[in-house]
Amino acid sequence: MNRVAAAMAGIKTWMLEHGAALLVENLAPGASAADLVEAERLLGMPIPTELASLWSVHHGQLAEQNGFVEHMDLLGAQAAAAEADSVKLFVDFLREHPKDWKAAGVTEAEVRSDRWIAFAGRGYADLLVISAETGRVFWCGKDAPTVQLRASSLTAWLEQYAAAVAADDYELEEGFGDVFLSLRDREREVVEAANEAKATAHEAWRRETPIIEQLRQALEKKNDDLCRDIVEDAAKRSQLGEAVELLFSTSRDPSLLATSLQYVLSEVTLTKQQWALVAKGGEALGNNAIRDQALARAR
Repeated sequence: MNRVAAAMAGIKTWMLEHGAALLVENLAPGASAADLVEAERLLGMPIPTELASLWSVHHGQLAEQNGFVEHMDLLGAQAAAAEADSVKLFVDFLREHPKDWKAAGVTEAEVRSDRWIAFAGRGYADLLVISAETGRVFWCGKDAPTVQLRASSLTAWLEQYAAAVAADDYELEEGFGDVFLSLRDREREVVEAANEAKATAHEAWRRETPIIEQLRQALEKKNDDLCRDIVEDAAKRSQLGEAVELLFSTSRDPSLLATSLQYVLSEVTLTKQQWALVAKGGEALGNNAIRDQALARAR
């Protein structure tokens, strides 16, 4: 088995093991020698050896969508010919902007050549192409530069893709047919896992720590919103008096006091001085409801 076939086999194995059999089943059979001769006639140029190897394994797909290359379809010769004008537009645009050639990673021989063949794509927006001059793989699209180097060869690109798939760098998502391979955002996943662990630890702390001790720790952190939630729980557990006593013995911050008592204003009993502090806090927060209720209770 050559390297192209081995890379394709690895990708298919992962798909079959991860619920994406339909992506494998949608692949077309390999091209025969006669098919490749016809492909060269259709494309008007010799087919690079590595692309011929790929098409000998699978000559594109049976149907559009449910693509094999991320969100893109694997293209056979007929589909590649249909994309030739789009590829030419992207290359022509790059030719007109020599300042972008370095960022694109192209050589002058490549960018001056008309020998480009698309082998994967999703409409006009995204195409993977091979330079028949050098065998290197490029992405074509609307973002500048419109042609961008992706790999030194088709074999290298396929092996990179196969390695990323085998490393579970992709996940299945719905769309572009039934499903497609979407590149995972590892950094986002790490952040989400950390947030989930933090939330789980917080829930355990709220469940297992005595309510007044929770309030004491929240006051130390000057966490207004957490204090409010804990005081509400204290009221439900008939510990509102203890909570209020701790509040006013620990803090004289009107905003913190007003926020902490927001949910229990109709239940709590305070002194006039304490109500005045709460009213001041309500005004500082721009919460007229807290301010007015506290002023009324202070009379």
